[in-house]
Amino acid sequence: MEEEKRNWPELRAEREPAWTSGSRALGNRYLVVFPEEEVTLCLQLQRLRGHHYRLLDVPVGIEGVRFGDVIEAVPSSDGLRFLQVVRPSEWVTIEVSLDDWETMEAVLRVTETGRAAWRPIGGNRIAVCVPPGQKLDRGAA
Repeated sequence: MEEEKRNWPELRAEREPAWTSGSRALGNRYLVVFPEEEVTLCLQLQRLRGHHYRLLDVPVGIEGVRFGDVIEAVPSSDGLRFLQVVRPSEWVTIEVSLDDWETMEAVLRVTETGRAAWRPIGGNRIAVCVPPGQKLDRGAA
């Protein structure tokens, strides 16, 4: 049996690249550089294949990129440099004021069921990401 084990191929675990040249990964949060807007955001991403990532966060202030999009980004000295949206998401992101209690109740109902995500975006506002077909029914019980 020992002789057999010596002939087995060496197994290597696949790992996220260390990217010593730049891309700073913080768990599954990455610094993402958006060159057109000249903005760097710390965003939660799901690594897919190659340089493709699913955006699991709200890119506040970035036009044309939204929660759930599959993006292409390459390592750079500042983080991951955004190149393009590879597959757009059908999720819708809306801004909600914390002062709007009817809408906030609807947001709470939807997020409690796991069918939406939200993130504070400053002041008394939050961004709510809703999957295709899901509605925020204001005032519904």
